[in-house]
Amino acid sequence: MMNRAYLGGVTIGDGLPVAVAGALNVSPESFYQASIMTEGDHLLRAGERMARAGAAFVDVGAMSTAP
Repeated sequence: MMNRAYLGGVTIGDGLPVAVAGALNVSPESFYQASIMTEGDHLLRAGERMARAGAAFVDVGAMSTAP
């Protein structure tokens, strides 16, 4: 059985080339304060840089999963 998923126009999974994901951290309660971005312009520029660098999609982390 092949495992595949379709995410925002990108198919990922078994038998396909590796897809690189970018990550934006917008969670103010994040333990790593240096990674937090909340300004719209900064977020947009960071996402654009990730896309130019080859990111197939960008994950926006909006809520910490820390206990």
